[in-house]
Amino acid sequence: HARENDIPGRIPQSLFVQYYSPSIAMIGVGGNDAGLVKKLRSCTFPDECSPAVSQTAKEAAATEIKDIFPKLVQTYTALHGVSKDTRIYAIGYPQIIDPNGSCPASLSILFTQNERRYIAESIIYLNDIVEAAARAAGIRYIDIESAYGDRVLCGAGDSVVNLLKAGYDVGLGEL
Repeated sequence: HARENDIPGRIPQSLFVQYYSPSIAMIGVGGNDAGLVKKLRSCTFPDECSPAVSQTAKEAAATEIKDIFPKLVQTYTALHGVSKDTRIYAIGYPQIIDPNGSCPASLSILFTQNERRYIAESIIYLNDIVEAAARAAGIRYIDIESAYGDRVLCGAGDSVVNLLKAGYDVGLGEL
């Protein structure tokens, strides 16, 4: 029923590609598999998150990102294998924060300079792994790292990244 109701994530992507045989398929995966969202979310508290200040924690986070490489290659290869005529594109992740920008007071409390640098470096590294896996699987990579331009957290433009908005998001204790 998931395929008929277009419910993504309920069955392997390869079954969707095999069933529909699209001319183009774009896939963006890896961040959740590497636990990146959880790690970045831990950096939104007033205390510095451990990978931002501990070399050991930073190396462990980098290892988790690196360890998704075989799974990405397997996923991309499976997609390409079920529909040879489908052009498969792996999509990277956009940068969400300017590590050297000027943060408003509310964001300066949440993100230290170390945390901003860690977040930006993590996204760059994840994109490197996604691109390498795409290359290894023989598919194309789409770089969207700069898609938001200066409209990121602590960037020069108005941010298009939704972080926290009073009245709309959960409390910090619930993140």
